[in-house]
Amino acid sequence: MARVLRLLRALPELMVLIKGVVSAGRSVFFTLCLLVVVLFIFAVAFKQLSKDTDFGEKYFQSIFGSMFSLLVYGTVPDMSEIILAASAEHFLFCAMLLAYIFVAFFTVLNLLIGVIVQV
Repeated sequence: MARVLRLLRALPELMVLIKGVVSAGRSVFFTLCLLVVVLFIFAVAFKQLSKDTDFGEKYFQSIFGSMFSLLVYGTVPDMSEIILAASAEHFLFCAMLLAYIFVAFFTVLNLLIGVIVQV
């Protein structure tokens, strides 16, 4: 932990980015809440529309399964194989992996885009 603190002191730009992530935390949280609402609405729609079809049996068996399919295949299709393997092993593996994806890809990369645009 002391090494991380020394690194933060040596790189003040990194500290500015970390403060930006912390200050944007509330906005990121509500953005993720909005994503869950959108996933739920479309999961219900796809569940109803694909009832009694092979497509529905494969991807939209339940509301939660529909939300998971939309999230995995619609949001991060390149990582679907590892996410499905993690969910088959244990629910917590999948939750940790999805949390990593949201933090690493969506939050940090969008922060980078915001910094580039602001400069």
